Amino acid sequence: MGQDWVDKLPVGFVASEKSLCNELELSADFCAGTGRVLVVSDDKAVPLAMDLAGRKPGLKVRADVGAWRHLNATENEPLADVDNLFGLEGWYEQNFPLGGSVMGYTPSKFLRAGDRASLCALLAATESAPANIVTRVAIEAVVLEARFRDDFFDDLAPHQGRKFSFIFADKKDPLAEYQRLDGLRRLLTLHPGSEVDHVDPLVAADALANGASFVAVGASSGRRMPKRPGDPGGGRNAAGYLPGLFNVELLELRSPMIYADWYANSASPYCHTCGRALDVFETTVADKSVVIGHNLHQTSAHITDLMAQPASDRLAWLRDVRLDAHASHMALNPQGDMVLHRSLHKFLELDDPMMREMTRAGVWK
Repeated sequence: MGQDWVDKLPVGFVASEKSLCNELELSADFCAGTGRVLVVSDDKAVPLAMDLAGRKPGLKVRADVGAWRHLNATENEPLADVDNLFGLEGWYEQNFPLGGSVMGYTPSKFLRAGDRASLCALLAATESAPANIVTRVAIEAVVLEARFRDDFFDDLAPHQGRKFSFIFADKKDPLAEYQRLDGLRRLLTLHPGSEVDHVDPLVAADALANGASFVAVGASSGRRMPKRPGDPGGGRNAAGYLPGLFNVELLELRSPMIYADWYANSASPYCHTCGRALDVFETTVADKSVVIGHNLHQTSAHITDLMAQPASDRLAWLRDVRLDAHASHMALNPQGDMVLHRSLHKFLELDDPMMREMTRAGVWK
């Protein structure tokens, strides 16, 4: 069990039992049926993952115990749950025995940008992790900005060739900033083959095109926008209390009720796999589950289309897809009063050969 899990299937999904949309069971069923990898991100991740692996034949599952969600790392204690008689090796064997049905991550605590001592301590402590454990580096997303990233890259440099699984967290939209997306690309150039998870489909696709070996997309917004320890939970209620739905034509994740407004004078978007229009949903558990299921198969199809391109063409292919999505936005919204998805907005600016800025409604300045 190891890299062969993801070589031909570079996209998986992050899900939690905490969701009210049944996202964990839906994601497990989808991943078991398609060969995708499920990342269970939950305080009870290990027993949940073991239960799913036992009930769903063929499911490839990882467990993220998520110490990083609650605890800040220090130089003396960069890891959680290892203060037992047998130390870190005993923790690995107890939770993720070699040859078992579940892969895992190191029990890493959360790293604050600029805390170089804690980062170096974590990297040193996890250097001998077994083959079925990936070193988790969960850190503030601001570390990818110019003021922090040189030090961050310098601290990672002695570990060239190691595989890391990165999570970048913030209060909201952790990676949807120009410098952060640029920094992520630079990071993956320096550490190709590393992984990125708890992201949206747009960031996931770009990470794969820039050298990531595996990405895991959040099955719901809480798993797409990871927060730092101490950040307030929740946020604004989605329109109609419905989850964001991935509209690949626009590269958007919006409530179907938002799409109902946007497409009021146009033909509704339609998903042939789901067999329904994408702007007509009710605030029921059943319809919320349909949205989650749609996102799983639409994200998977988007990544499959990307990976079908020759490796040298993937960045250009993604740029064209984003430009097409922008054109569709502007055709749908000639008045310029619809706000673009933040990741799409920043990717368009980042890849613009004229280095222009863009309004949130998609108008070049």
